[in-house]
Amino acid sequence: MPYSVSDMTDKTAPSLWSGLHRYRFHCTWEMSAPRSRVYRVLADPPSYPVWWPEVREVRQLDEYSGELRFRSVLPLELRVVAGQARQDPLAGVLEARLSGDLEGVSRWTVTARGRTAALSPSSRMSWCASR
Repeated sequence: MPYSVSDMTDKTAPSLWSGLHRYRFHCTWEMSAPRSRVYRVLADPPSYPVWWPEVREVRQLDEYSGELRFRSVLPLELRVVAGQARQDPLAGVLEARLSGDLEGVSRWTVTARGRTAALSPSSRMSWCASR
C-alpha cells in the first residue's frame, strides 16, 4: 500500500508556534467491497471502533460532529472533535474538520475499481507537542 507522510515543521516560525508540527498523510487502500458499501461504512463514524482497532471510542456530539479517541503504535492517546465539512456520496468524498489534539482536515475519497473500491484517505493536520 503506497503511504506517505510529510513533516512540514515550521522551523522559522515565532516561538508561539515552536511546538507545532504539521503533517500531510496520504495513501491508497484497495477494498474488496463495492464503492457504495465502503462509502456507507465510512459515513458511519460510530461504527469505527468495530472495524478499526486504533479507534477506541466515538461519542456522537450532534448530527454533524463527534469526539474520537484513538491510539496507534505511538504510546499516545489522542482525542479529536470531528465536524462534518463535506459529505458527497456521488463524488465518493467525506471530509471532516478536526480540532483537539490534532487540528486540520481529514478527507476520505472512495473510487470504483470494477466491482471493488479504492479508498484514499488524506489529511492535513497540526499537532502541538506540548499537549
